[in-house]
Amino acid sequence: MTTIKDLTPEQRTRYNTEVKARSRARQHQQEELERQLAEVPKSKDYELPVDQKNQLEANSRSVRNIINSEVCHLGDSPIVDSVIWAVYGFENNITRKVCEPFGMLIAGYHCDALASDVIELVHRQPEILLSATFASLYRKFLKLVSQWNNKTKGEYSDPRFIRDLDHELDGTYILLEMPTAPSPSVVPAPDVVPVARIAPTVQKFVAVPAVLPYEPYLSPAARRFLDNGL
Repeated sequence: MTTIKDLTPEQRTRYNTEVKARSRARQHQQEELERQLAEVPKSKDYELPVDQKNQLEANSRSVRNIINSEVCHLGDSPIVDSVIWAVYGFENNITRKVCEPFGMLIAGYHCDALASDVIELVHRQPEILLSATFASLYRKFLKLVSQWNNKTKGEYSDPRFIRDLDHELDGTYILLEMPTAPSPSVVPAPDVVPVARIAPTVQKFVAVPAVLPYEPYLSPAARRFLDNGL
């Protein structure tokens, strides 16, 4: 087996050059990985840039005013507002990769999860679609989420949420019943705490002699009764 000692000076120089190149490549890969990880914020820590947030809020106020004019106070619903933000985020590419959980935020929202929540809300409260503006936004939002999921090949989506989306789009979504509160159970009668048995007290009686001593103050009849029980 050839060792480094067996190499010619030229071979040794080439070997050292190759080793250093591989070492530098590994170091570069590690540094790039660390840089990428540092650039991907945790979902809970991410904050939208101020200019993007201002754009989203301005658009939201305008759209919510229209929705409120159609259905009173509907635009004040947080989930309705989130749909407004998400649609604007898709249309203006306000996106950010995040971790913990891994995914991509659209205008600050995990839109696969948001879609699942909005679909359930619409089925539980269908009256919110009385607003033509929100009904249009709702349909657009679902299509945008579906297109985004297909474009990214589901890399940033949870299959459970996308399944709800697909069912809603093809008209097969089934609303699950809300879990009912369990009926109050019959409270069992408390166990009877056994009372400790107390050993009966043995009473000691002084034996009465069969023939009582003579008492001079007793009448003869009383004397006979005590002596004979008659």
